[in-house]
Amino acid sequence: RFPKASPEVREVLSGADELLQAIAYVESRGNPKAKSPKGAAGLYQFMPGTAKSLGINPNNPAEALDGAKRYMDKLIGRFDSEQLALAAYNWGEGNVARTMKKVAKDKNIDDWRKVSWSMIKNLAPTETQKYVPKVLALRESYLTRG
Repeated sequence: RFPKASPEVREVLSGADELLQAIAYVESRGNPKAKSPKGAAGLYQFMPGTAKSLGINPNNPAEALDGAKRYMDKLIGRFDSEQLALAAYNWGEGNVARTMKKVAKDKNIDDWRKVSWSMIKNLAPTETQKYVPKVLALRESYLTRG
């Protein structure tokens, strides 16, 4: 799954579930030294503030995997949806929550948590609109290929 990754990275990622492997591939292609122009770093492309809040070094593969697992668990718990959690991972949880609340208000939905990814998708940045299905499709290919 990560042909260009180092043996250390392949070993760390072999302990990850398919969703976390897919996120690592889409975010960095398995490169723990990856850096984005916006300042995200490591296998899972954590922004500095997120990495600090998780208490991890984003360039350490094992710490990054642990942080990604805890962060995705938190996001899935908050949004009750893998799609919304992935959108939040990519776009920021504050952006997703604000957009969900705006849509709920605009559509007279009594609880913003009832707003789905399909209801906010077109309001998300193009990158996020592509990111969510890309990660889910890659995870599905990992599940079907074994």
